[in-house]
Amino acid sequence: MKWIFYALLLFNLKAFSQKNDLINSVVTTLAHDTMMGRAAGSKYEKKTIEYLKKIANDSCGLKLKESKFEMSLHSSDFLPCSNLYGFVNNKKKQTILISAHYDHLGFGGKLSRALVDNKVHNGADDNASGVALVLALAKYIIQSKVKDYNYLFVFYTSHENGLGGSKMFTSNKILQKNKPLLHINFDMVGRMRDGVLNYVTNKNSLQELTCVDTTLQLKKGREELIENSDLKWSAEKNISCLHFTTGLHPDYHKPSDDVEYINFDGIRAILNFITKEHLNWAKRAG
Repeated sequence: MKWIFYALLLFNLKAFSQKNDLINSVVTTLAHDTMMGRAAGSKYEKKTIEYLKKIANDSCGLKLKESKFEMSLHSSDFLPCSNLYGFVNNKKKQTILISAHYDHLGFGGKLSRALVDNKVHNGADDNASGVALVLALAKYIIQSKVKDYNYLFVFYTSHENGLGGSKMFTSNKILQKNKPLLHINFDMVGRMRDGVLNYVTNKNSLQELTCVDTTLQLKKGREELIENSDLKWSAEKNISCLHFTTGLHPDYHKPSDDVEYINFDGIRAILNFITKEHLNWAKRAG
C-alpha cells in the first residue's frame, strides 16, 4: 500500500505546485469571470492593471508603469486606456523588447465568433497565456541577473481594437530612447498540441530557429502574419521581430476560451525554450 500513498503524495505535490505556479496563477486570475473579459477602456481594464502591477512587483521584482492614451470606439466616443511597461536597465547600449497584449473582448461584441455574443469572453489563451509567459520571463531574467542587454517588458491594451495599444506605444519616450534590437511577442501560447510552437519573423538571420528540446517542434509561418500582430509597428521601423503562438483553435474569440483547456506544461516548455535561446537570437538580430 505504500506505493499508493507515495503516488497520491506526488500527485498532490504536483497539483499544489501548479496551483501556486506564477503562470497558472496569472492565467487563472486574468481569465476569471470577475475580470469580465478585460475589454479595453472598461473598468475591468483598470482592475486588470492593478492586478498586473501587483503581481509583477511582488512575484517578479518588476515595477510596471502606465502609458495612458485615449481610444476611439466611435467618432465621438473616447475611452481612457493604459499600456503597461517595465524597464530593466542593465546600462547596456542595446535593448530587448518582450511583449503581450492583456485585453480581450469583454462580452464579445462584433468580434465574437459565438452564436450568442453577450456572454463573458474570458480569453484564457487569448491572451492571458501570453501575459503569464512574459511575466515568467521577467521573473527569470531579473532573478537570474541576465545582464547582456536592457529589457523592456510591455503589456498592450486595445489589441482587439485594431492593434491600437501597440501603435500608441510607439510614441512612448522609453521606447524612443531605447530602440529595441529585438522585439519578441507572444499571443495565444496556451493551446500547444503535439509539441508544436509556431513562429514568424521578419529577419533573414532568424528564419530557421532550432530547438534542442525534443518535446518542442518549431513551425515557421509566413512573414505577412506579423501585420496582424502587435509587432506590426516594430516591423515597419525595421526592428528584428519574433512572434510566437500555439495557433488558432475552435474556441478562439468565444466564451469557451477558458482556463480548463490551457496546456500549462506547454507554456512552461516555451518558457524554458525562450530563456535558453533569446540571447542567441539577439546576437543574430544584430
